[in-house]
Amino acid sequence: MASLVVAGEYQPAAVHALAHAINASLGNVGTTLYYTEPVEAESTGNLESLRELCADMDAGKLICC
Repeated sequence: MASLVVAGEYQPAAVHALAHAINASLGNVGTTLYYTEPVEAESTGNLESLRELCADMDAGKLICC
């Protein structure tokens, strides 16, 4: 059975850590949960960022629900 535990955006770090631990114990990492690099790992202009996003979409690197 697939599952995913999500902590709300404004929850404290301890709640996020607990959600990560629960997901790990449920075996969600790599099945319903994938860790990626932060969205703004590199500072680029908006236009360049949009071009990179489009290229990633064209290359099939993004998974949409």
